[in-house]
Amino acid sequence: MAQRNLLCCNLADENIAVPLERVVGVVEGGLVTPLPWTAAGFEGLVEAIGQVMPQVNLAAILGVREAKGGILVVVSDRGGSLALRVRQASAMIQVDGDTLASTAVRARERNPLYVAEIRHQGEIYNILDLDLLATDESLQVTAPDGAVMLAGAGPETIPAETVDESQIPFLLLEIAGER
Repeated sequence: MAQRNLLCCNLADENIAVPLERVVGVVEGGLVTPLPWTAAGFEGLVEAIGQVMPQVNLAAILGVREAKGGILVVVSDRGGSLALRVRQASAMIQVDGDTLASTAVRARERNPLYVAEIRHQGEIYNILDLDLLATDESLQVTAPDGAVMLAGAGPETIPAETVDESQIPFLLLEIAGER
């Protein structure tokens, strides 16, 4: 009888569970640095747990209504870490892994990124396949052959509070010798 440890999280309209062995930490959302030419599910870069990583709009990828703000569930990925934005983390639970196989087909029909589902305190939680999520098309940018991707100007916003610019995380890129 294999036990699975899960972190239960809530989005606005959906409950998800993340395998606890892949969770690095749960932190409050921070300042997001948007990048041009990124996929819809990629909100930008954020500093969490002492490292800069991609912040993922989990609700957008799953096709459910999203709540503003939220917290970040930092999960380990083959290439580093991902910060999944959720409304809240609600519980850490342990379930019998053998019972998950019977719910796999129903969960995958609901969304290909779900591995199985569980019932916790009367609510259904869908277990995320983090490996599929990390390679999902909504996080990949692909352009047709020969296409040129142009940056679009975003709306100008004035920060609500003054930010100490020495503390803003950023990514420095060098392309053809230009910084």
